[in-house]
Amino acid sequence: IEAMRRLPAAYRLVIFARPDAYGDRCRAAASSVGERQVVFEAPVSYQALLGMAASADLGCIFHDQDASTGYFMANADRLGLFAACGIPFVASDVPNMESVVYRWGLGECVDALSPDAVAAAFRRLGDCHLRRGELGRRSQEAFRRELNIEAHAPRLAAALSEIVAS
Repeated sequence: IEAMRRLPAAYRLVIFARPDAYGDRCRAAASSVGERQVVFEAPVSYQALLGMAASADLGCIFHDQDASTGYFMANADRLGLFAACGIPFVASDVPNMESVVYRWGLGECVDALSPDAVAAAFRRLGDCHLRRGELGRRSQEAFRRELNIEAHAPRLAAALSEIVAS
């Protein structure tokens, strides 16, 4: 939200938030940014989310690793969604996320708690349509080849069968 102040007015941030303490904090922070740049949506079904995400130019996968080590280890849902849709993204600069993002060329990783770093990364990705298009194509290819469960299902099934047999 803070990074939005540093981006041109054409940039939009969509936040899915319930009317709870987290949503209230986000709305309070966004009140000084401007209604048009930060849009709040109620949580939606995966089908609706897929439709919305598919029309996005950029995505973000942020996590405050100081608050919890849990969820950043399981961002496969958003990473897979963005990669499948060919959407470059900016993510938290935690080691496991950096290794996937830079190995497959999916976007950039920055300190998610630094509005300047977040805004600069969005500008680098968003302001160059050619680069964004190339990253999108690379993301979709990575998803088809490696970043989906079907690519790993035979090995996983074999490992599970071996465990059950022993």
